[in-house]
Amino acid sequence: MSHFTSVQTKLTDKSCLVAALETMGFHPEVHETPVSLYGYMGDKRSTTAHIIVRRHQIANYSNDLGFHWNGESYDTIISEYDVRNGAAAPGQGLGRNFVNKLTTEYGIQICRKVAAEMGATIQQETRIGSTTTLRVSVQQQQQFARR
Repeated sequence: MSHFTSVQTKLTDKSCLVAALETMGFHPEVHETPVSLYGYMGDKRSTTAHIIVRRHQIANYSNDLGFHWNGESYDTIISEYDVRNGAAAPGQGLGRNFVNKLTTEYGIQICRKVAAEMGATIQQETRIGSTTTLRVSVQQQQQFARR
């Protein structure tokens, strides 16, 4: 049986975390109260999470992937097996670089959200290898002085 490991992260925005997972090709479940994760054999575990990517989306012998809200941020709950195996793509397992890839995608989603809050628009997105560049256009406000 594979053991779940909790990884502390700085993922604090639920909508950006869900969007990052979706961009990576996953379909996460979002729960207000934490629910149980399941192991690779379909066995219910005592470990719970608020955001879950079910094992069938990851790979044949994977466990569920979870994100548990600790009051300040989401802890990533990932099995040792899934950390050792895969390519961080749906159906291909997660692998050693999964948390780094997720954190990068999360950062992009945060940038998109902040840009939208500022009234800015993403003009261009370029991905070369592991580097993503966003070109943001901010509409300048003019202030007129009254006399």
